[in-house]
Amino acid sequence: MKLTTPLFGLAAVLGFASAHMEMTSPAPLRSKSNPNTNNVDYDMVNPLSADGSNFPCKGYLNLLGTPAGTAVATWNAGSPLSFTIAGGASHNGGSCQASISLDSGRTFKVIKSFLGGCPTQGTSNWDFVLPADVPTTQNAIFAWTWFNRVGNREMYMNCAVVNIKGGGGGSPSVPFSQRPAMFVANVNNGCGTLEGSDVRFPNPGPDVSTIGNTFAAPVGNCGSTVSYPEQPEQPNPQLPTTTALAVPTPTTLPGGIFIPVTTLTTTTPAPPAEPTTTRPADPPVNPPVTPPVTPPVTPPVTGGEDIGPQVEWSRCTQEGVFNCVGGTRFQRCGSGLWSPFLQTAPGTRCKPGVSNEYTVIVVRKRQTVRYRRTNKI
Repeated sequence: MKLTTPLFGLAAVLGFASAHMEMTSPAPLRSKSNPNTNNVDYDMVNPLSADGSNFPCKGYLNLLGTPAGTAVATWNAGSPLSFTIAGGASHNGGSCQASISLDSGRTFKVIKSFLGGCPTQGTSNWDFVLPADVPTTQNAIFAWTWFNRVGNREMYMNCAVVNIKGGGGGSPSVPFSQRPAMFVANVNNGCGTLEGSDVRFPNPGPDVSTIGNTFAAPVGNCGSTVSYPEQPEQPNPQLPTTTALAVPTPTTLPGGIFIPVTTLTTTTPAPPAEPTTTRPADPPVNPPVTPPVTPPVTPPVTGGEDIGPQVEWSRCTQEGVFNCVGGTRFQRCGSGLWSPFLQTAPGTRCKPGVSNEYTVIVVRKRQTVRYRRTNKI
């Protein structure tokens, strides 16, 4: 049966397969933001594989030397620059690093560390200064890495190709050649980060921006701790340029709800007594007299166990299940966390309780639509 009721809210929900964070500028390899991309990675927001198989740069450094690996920007050494992060699930921030490789990704040097508060929800710009003594380089690799504060222990990494010119000058307090290596963890390398705290990098380098005071050292074999002259704690200068996500509406999906695109199946309860165009045959000319039929009303639907509203970003254990509360709003367990609530679309209700299926009651047409859970989050 063809579903003719406009479900614009549900269509918007189904358009999102995931919602973490990604670098959009400079445009990473295989990003939809990259004009040189001929094979878009629509999972750019996903973390690196836990087994480390696609470290570094999600395995895309094989594009260097091809049209898809053409530089997307030219930077002047010693200049103030910025990168842009966007997305809908910041996992309460965390700690990030901006790093650069001059040897096709074999090694990365830290340009700046952002301890705490990185990234923020929505779109944000993060400022740094490219060291003046970085040598002139064609096809350098700029990397943004992120270790989320809450959720699964993950490492996010996006890489962009840039050209550097005018370098080699200046006398910085810490020469570029002596800057620390990029911090690496949670990719089967013997180093990990703790949930609930912003990781304090063992060797953040001389340029550091600090927000907050809830930090924890990494665990495992993560290298020795190196101290630099203390800098006063300062708010991140780029935060005023942050564009916060709008308050969720029925046509948008808040960060953290991961609903894969699936095939719709529909069922139709018994229609009202009067004939409709969906009847298989014309009604009799003289139909028998029948008692008046009261049109069905939306019943008080019930689902699985009713656990009530769950605090957004709190832990959950049943990956992919939906929690409908009161028939008017729902959330989902994704990446080990309960998402924020999303209101059901106008003219629809969800089936209360926790279930592997997200069931929608379309009030006007009295149709039930079920979206079946898949394993892809």
